[in-house]
Amino acid sequence: MKKFLVPLIAIAVAVPVLAQMPEGRKAPQPMTKAEVEARVKERFAKMDANRDGSVTREEIDATRAARRAEMQDRRFGMMDANKDGSISRAEFDSAASARGERRAERGGKRGKRGGRGGPEAMLARADTNADGRLTLAEMLSRPMARFETSDTNRDGTLTPDERKAARDKMREQRRQN
Repeated sequence: MKKFLVPLIAIAVAVPVLAQMPEGRKAPQPMTKAEVEARVKERFAKMDANRDGSVTREEIDATRAARRAEMQDRRFGMMDANKDGSISRAEFDSAASARGERRAERGGKRGKRGGRGGPEAMLARADTNADGRLTLAEMLSRPMARFETSDTNRDGTLTPDERKAARDKMREQRRQN
């Protein structure tokens, strides 16, 4: 009897937790300073199409267009339920209905979009020497500074709670401005 009790307790605890997580999303994980730096470097490498060590406005635009095309392909693939290369009215209606259900789960709110001014604003914020090009050092400076201020216990790892607190603080500052 005891050997069945422990797994049953584990299941009883895990099921409600898993049920609360949004479908298709992982629970937020702690993130180290090295992981943040690696993500920025990876993004920089994708944007630096000509591999000259700097990113121009044209490269930003090209990266953005490629991401948009990728997203459109993914959305099309999700809507094309029978994978025949076209979207029927029934498939379209089904996708619209599913989108409406997800919106209803969020309390009628639409998905949030960037809202930080697009590539021009990103380039202006990050291009500290105003030469019209982003270097890796420039691109790293803001995320690393944000990491330092968000890592309240200074252990080199951002927990989901620290990330949420930093995000809430930033939102409050935006509201005040």
